[in-house]
Parts: sequence; structure tokens; C-alpha cells
Amino acid sequence: MLVRRLLIKCALLCGLSLWAAHRHSLPGARAAAVYDEDGDAELYAWRTTGHHDHVASSALNRSTGPPDTTELITVHLVPHAHLDVGWLKTVEECWYGANQSIQDAAVSDIIEAVIGSLAQNPARKWTLGEQAFFQRWWRDHGDDAATAALVRRLVKDKQLVFVDGGWSQHDTGCTHYTTMVDQTTFGQSFLRRQFGVAPRIGWHLDPFGHTATQGSLLTADVGFDAFFFARMDYQDRDARRARGDMEMVWRASPSLNTSVLAGALPVGTYCPPPGFNFGGTGATASQPVMDDPLLEDMNVASYVNEFVEEMTKYASYVRGSHVMILMGCDYAYRNAATWCVGCLLYTSDAADDLLCV
Repeated sequence: MLVRRLLIKCALLCGLSLWAAHRHSLPGARAAAVYDEDGDAELYAWRTTGHHDHVASSALNRSTGPPDTTELITVHLVPHAHLDVGWLKTVEECWYGANQSIQDAAVSDIIEAVIGSLAQNPARKWTLGEQAFFQRWWRDHGDDAATAALVRRLVKDKQLVFVDGGWSQHDTGCTHYTTMVDQTTFGQSFLRRQFGVAPRIGWHLDPFGHTATQGSLLTADVGFDAFFFARMDYQDRDARRARGDMEMVWRASPSLNTSVLAGALPVGTYCPPPGFNFGGTGATASQPVMDDPLLEDMNVASYVNEFVEEMTKYASYVRGSHVMILMGCDYAYRNAATWCVGCLLYTSDAADDLLCV
């Protein structure tokens, strides 16, 4: 059986911060320790940067923890939603949830559900990149003293995690650098003004194109520790997977001598791996987790086996033993509870190889 042991760290909005499974005879595999981390993209960047040479990043100086001593794959699960500022529907329809037959998007409900779920459990986290819809939500609710205090606490405690911070995720293949700078400044200024935070991770999940301006001026030169993206040519992706180079050092400006850790998500999209879309609808939805050992259809063990097999594959696409998997997709978390249930599935006595800590 592929599964030998699965170590679950319980945290995040989904219910956990990282999963770790024994590595199984991968060519060129590095050993990796399991650290007591909370699985967000910034911490992932700290751990991963050490596996790449000549990265001019403050992440190198802030990486902590013991050296690699055990043969484990460490999987960082990052709950998130990609909130396009209008896609298939108008911005207003995406906000209010109108015309759901066109696209399941109701951002007002998503933010309400996430804030409520984070408030229920201090171990939960959620990551957000674009600011357009969140600024609108804050404009509607930020004047309420109790709500404002709650959200500021969630941000301070790093339960509500902002990455990139632009008003949207600009398409660097089509826009002039001045508009890229302006829209990023507009979003990040809001975060500084309202919450006193500055994102440290570049986060372009959906743009179709990545320019040197983005890698240099808007990533390395603004102090980001890393830049993560999902879209790339399928031939480039296949070649990088074969070489284990889905993460790279991006030297975007030779004249300025800037470089930054850049990672293409190993799944190939910014959605969960196939079979783990616990918050999906229709054909994209995963089967519910059935964890009652008294019932005939209990499926925990099969989920665990599939997860370890998928993570072992993804670990072969990158250097080191850390893999970042995003749990969420377009307009996800309208019903945050479904994601929580899905990620808390590995606690049954029926799965003898599992350990939950």
C-alpha cells in the first residue's frame, strides 16, 4: 500500500495547516523536516528559498528551524479564493450573486462566510490576493466598531492573510507598467492605511503572461519574498515538471541584479488537485467525506491513499520536499463549512496508518 503514515497538523480554514507523508523513492529526493508552521504562502517561501542558489531575498535571512533530518514530504495547504473583478458576469452580479446560472459567484456571501468561520476558530486561515471586492465589503461594514475590531484582529493574528495586495491581479501580458504600478499601489495603500500591513508574496494566479517588469519592479524591488503564479504554456509546464523545475530563481533584471524565488503551482491551476474540491458544485464537486466507521460507505482510507499518491507526484515537480497546494478556486468559500469538513477527514480509527496531532 502506498500510504505508510500521514501526519496532519490541524489549523487553517480547512482545518489544518500542513499534511506530511513519507517520501517514496523519488529520484534525487531531498529529506525535509516537518515544522510547526501554519502553512501560508510566506512561510512556504521561507522554507523553499533555501533549496535555490543565489536568491537575493530577505527570506534567506529569516528562514528558521532545524536542518533537514527526516524523509518527509511537507505539504502546505493554503485556503484561498480567486475573486475575479467581474468574470462572465458584471461586477455587480458577481458581488450580489445574480445570474448564478452563468457563474456561481456571490462575493458578498463569500467574505461574510469566511470572516465568520475565522472568528469561530483561531487556528483557521484564509488567503486573499485582489482587493477590489474586499474594499467594497470593508466600505459597507468597516464603520461598525465591532466588525472593524474583529477583522483587524484577524489580520494581526495572520488568520486573514493578504498577498500581493493589488486592486486586481493585472494581466502583465497586456498592460503598461505605469498601470501595473498604479493599481498595485492603490490596493496596497488601502492595506497599509486600514490594517498596517504590507504583503510579502507576489500572487498572480490567473494572469496570462508574466513580464520582467512584474518580476523586477513589482516583485523583487518591492520587497516580496517570492512570486507564485499558475498560468504558463503547457509545453513549458510539462518540461519543467519532468526536470523538477516548477520553482525557479527569476532574474528579471540583469542590470539591476535583482532576483526572486518564482513558483509555478505544481497542480497546474490555482484550484485543488482532482478529487479534493470539497467546496465545488456540480461536476467539479468531490464526494463528501464519510467518516463514520459504522457505515458501509466510509471513504477516509481511500481519500488518504489518493492524497498521498497525488502529493508524491507533485513533490517530484519541485526541488526540496515542500509542496504548496491551494485549497480553493474561483469564487470559492461561499459555504466555508464544506471546506472545513473536507479537510478534517483524516481522524478516523479506520485509517491505521494515520496520525493526527
